[in-house]
Amino acid sequence: MNKRYESKLERLEKIKKQIKDEEKRIEQEIGKHALKTFDLSYEDLEKVKSIIDDLYLIYDEQKEDDSLESESNENNDMQLNSSNNNFNNSGD
Repeated sequence: MNKRYESKLERLEKIKKQIKDEEKRIEQEIGKHALKTFDLSYEDLEKVKSIIDDLYLIYDEQKEDDSLESESNENNDMQLNSSNNNFNNSGD
């Protein structure tokens, strides 16, 4: 039973390592893509960081706008449903 436990533990450790390796590969791929897209070299680290910070601000603003729009749509839907209910109930 102990060997079975050890075998499963080893398998789990291998899977954890595979996940970390894949995360690292993806991070590197994203970095390479960003450098290529913005026509920068790895030596332009501060410029790359600045661009990423700017992109984050744009992303965050867009996410906030989407959230506000979603809330507005929900409120409009609720008002429309309320109006429909009032209209339907007034004919009774």
